Amino acid sequence: MILKEIAPVARHAVGIDISRGMLGQAHDRGLEVVEGSATALPFADGSFDFVYSFKVLAHVEGIHQALEEVSRVLRPGGQAALEFYNRHSLRYLIKRLKKPHKVSDETTDDQVFTRYDRLADVRGYLPPSLALEDVRGVRVLTPFAQAHRVPLVSTALAWAEHQARDKRLTARLGGFLVVICRKL
Repeated sequence: MILKEIAPVARHAVGIDISRGMLGQAHDRGLEVVEGSATALPFADGSFDFVYSFKVLAHVEGIHQALEEVSRVLRPGGQAALEFYNRHSLRYLIKRLKKPHKVSDETTDDQVFTRYDRLADVRGYLPPSLALEDVRGVRVLTPFAQAHRVPLVSTALAWAEHQARDKRLTARLGGFLVVICRKL
């Protein structure tokens, strides 16, 4: 959980989740979290200097509304780091070729709303109040996360991923696109 890493170094860090189970786990770890939705953030306008979202926006059907909410809760000049699943990635290709797998006892991953975007799509989702400043790639070369559990392969992949994440072309091929935006 990223909030666990940010909370000790931030003046104030608060997370949201729609899942009461996840909220309970976060509370058990001593983290400040509130129940809420990405499309209706339970915070006042201009509440934050920095907003981040990882592993969420690809599953939000109302993406335009969610990004309007990000902009609304950011103060002018504030930044956001937002992760999107990338359509131009090895990860997407593998996802398309493999059989659905279970994400719970009753649900397979093909039953969960998931959007894979191109950078052009992401640009189109951003409200005029958010300026795109940078793009980073995550899991550019790693075909599946389990590869990082193999000794030596893990070390080589970590080095290669670090090299590839910030390069203009390879960043755009990452399994995940992280866009850095600034509120105007």
